[in-house]
Amino acid sequence: MNPASPQAIDAAIRALSAEIGLDPSAIGPGSIRQAVADRMAEAGIGDGSEYAELVGRSPDEREALVELVVVPESWFFRDRLPFVFLSEAVAGPFRSRTGVEPLRILSLPCAGGEEPYSIAITLCDAGVPADRFQIDAVDVSARQLERARRGVYRPVSFRGGDHSFLRRHFEPDGDGFAIVPPLRESIRWERGNILDPAIADRPPYDVVFCRNLLIYLTPEAKRAAMGAIGRLVAPGGWLVVGHAEPLLVDPSRFEPAGRPGAFAFRRRLEGALVSAIRPIPAAGRRLDSKPIGGNPPRSPASPGDSAPGLGPSSSPVRPVPEGIEPESESEITTLANRREWGPALERAGRLVRQRPNDAAAHVLLGSIAQAIGRLDEAEASFRRAGFLDPRCVEALLALAALAELRGDRTAAENYRRRAARFRAGEEIA
Repeated sequence: MNPASPQAIDAAIRALSAEIGLDPSAIGPGSIRQAVADRMAEAGIGDGSEYAELVGRSPDEREALVELVVVPESWFFRDRLPFVFLSEAVAGPFRSRTGVEPLRILSLPCAGGEEPYSIAITLCDAGVPADRFQIDAVDVSARQLERARRGVYRPVSFRGGDHSFLRRHFEPDGDGFAIVPPLRESIRWERGNILDPAIADRPPYDVVFCRNLLIYLTPEAKRAAMGAIGRLVAPGGWLVVGHAEPLLVDPSRFEPAGRPGAFAFRRRLEGALVSAIRPIPAAGRRLDSKPIGGNPPRSPASPGDSAPGLGPSSSPVRPVPEGIEPESESEITTLANRREWGPALERAGRLVRQRPNDAAAHVLLGSIAQAIGRLDEAEASFRRAGFLDPRCVEALLALAALAELRGDRTAAENYRRRAARFRAGEEIA
């Protein structure tokens, strides 16, 4: 039997999904096939069914498999702006407070340590002494954690133009650089993952960096991870995610920090009824559904689709029959803020029936459906909104996030590129 047989690969996929919530489509079948072949060769197993049995019963084998499929690539100050945000919005206010407990920060996954060390350097450079913060760094890879504990990095870990921090926080070590002891001692390293109850149920943190993890998880694991994150970030604390993950953040628990490029969110204070849905037009104002260049609007997802009866002269609002109360966007949004999802979804459905050609109504319905995990319905609503208003940035970004969830990164990037063009005031050619 072929060492990388379907039976062996299926067993590996089940093991990886159970152990760390990994979605195999996020890393590609070739990566898993190669990992299985490597593990079978290492174990001296030539039969796929024998390996399937081994990976099903052996925790050590599952751990070895995890080591081969994790994506450890990182570097110091990756994306830069999240660390600027940490310095300005977190370290600055904390530095001015007296008599408070040390700042607690979680970095998960921490890979080889570049991110938690970048956090420590940022805080020190912002005037927060190493004894005034504690960083917990967690990763599923024992190999990467050992590298992080050593704290020695080669030039590939230092990208970008400004390396002045090397002189302040590193010492030469052969052909690399070693982090200085005070910073190394400010970090506690731990093996685990976001789905571990021991991780999710610990006391909450002031700041959680959880970047570029959610995009690799199955839908079920994403929901579990966001539930854990909701517990791990203290009310009023901060969450920082990866650039492709903002729409995966629970809007009923977190509000955007409003810092472009930081991908940071603040944990809502209990009882705070701030809009949990992306901003929608104020009462009485509609999204402009005029066609571009004189042509009827085209769906951003299916350029060849058409909607019978919809054209430049179509009215965006269907008259509400006499005796039926028109639905209110603000009341529906309030229900969503309170997490009263059933009534919010029902009334949003009525809203789009009353206003079938109003893109804002479809965005609102899609946002609620997305918040409760009804992703197919959410995507249909966002597609409809995009058809009605091809310039609808909210619909395009939501469709990008949903495409990312499916593993269709080409479509996701296309949506994001179009959204960026409209934000910049450009038009479709």
